[in-house]
Amino acid sequence: MEEVTLQAVKRAMPGHGRARMHSSLLTTLGIADNDEVEVVASGGTSLTLTVFADSLVEKNQIRISEDDLKKLGAGSGDDVRVRRKIPVTEQVRTAAEDIADRVGKGVKGIGDKVSEKTAGIAEETRQAAQEISAKAKEVSSRVADEARPIGEKISGAGRDTAARISELVPTARFNAAVEAGVKQLSQADAADLKQRLAKAGGEIHVVTVAAAAGRTIRNLTVPPEVTIVALQRSDNSLTTIAADTLLQSGDRVYMAGDVKELDYMTTVLEG
Repeated sequence: MEEVTLQAVKRAMPGHGRARMHSSLLTTLGIADNDEVEVVASGGTSLTLTVFADSLVEKNQIRISEDDLKKLGAGSGDDVRVRRKIPVTEQVRTAAEDIADRVGKGVKGIGDKVSEKTAGIAEETRQAAQEISAKAKEVSSRVADEARPIGEKISGAGRDTAARISELVPTARFNAAVEAGVKQLSQADAADLKQRLAKAGGEIHVVTVAAAAGRTIRNLTVPPEVTIVALQRSDNSLTTIAADTLLQSGDRVYMAGDVKELDYMTTVLEG
């Protein structure tokens, strides 16, 4: 299944071009975290958004920024259709295979008609049909092979750009505790965390778990103005937050959002 109908809900934090859905819906749509989807409003207006998995979002909802809702001509609470955005390379490959199939069928039909008149002409036509069909498949394969590196280059360029952006995250948004935690991560995890924090809106804080040890994220009252970005275990491994994630003493929880609500979450986690 590559399309679902969900209720569009306005995000509390700004997130132009991005949306959040329950992680189970990504499997339903056949996509991965950070993939693109096409969102279509009831009036027919569509918008391409990058999706991020969030187990705290209701399964029947998609959280979209106010600006993107306006572009869709939809309001918070309206139903929208969400489907997988088919990559250009996949569209090219499908079209090439379809052309090759139609050429093969057309030539075969000609050969069958000619065979009714003379066996000799039919044999020659069959040979020609085989040659044309093989050539068509060769062209189709060449088109797919040439299109694939383009897609890989685009994807690679996107990853390189994301990595460069993560390195340019303004450190002014980091307090001393955030900087200290990032330095203890591996190079790959540090780059990943910086990229996540770059996408998050508001102030960035990190809190060391004490009072909330033994509780799951589901058991916490997290204000809508706060996004829990990631969890750094005591062994300095980086973990993505889920509703059933069990907090342990000494964990570092990275959060972004409103300062007042971040102070509240600090009290909840640290005590």
